[in-house]
Amino acid sequence: MDNVVIGVLLFALVVVAVYFVRSKFSKKEDEIPLAKEDPGSPPMRDGPIGVGGDMGELL
Repeated sequence: MDNVVIGVLLFALVVVAVYFVRSKFSKKEDEIPLAKEDPGSPPMRDGPIGVGGDMGELL
């Protein structure tokens, strides 16, 4: 009986830990691409000026 209770408590602890870690990582994944896009897009526009200019003319 004691082993069953310990097993259930450990299982519940693992479920809570996985949920907690997933919620933390999902928030970080949502924030990191936004942070990468904002500093990333101006260098991409400033770097290959010819490619950006050609694409702008085509569009």
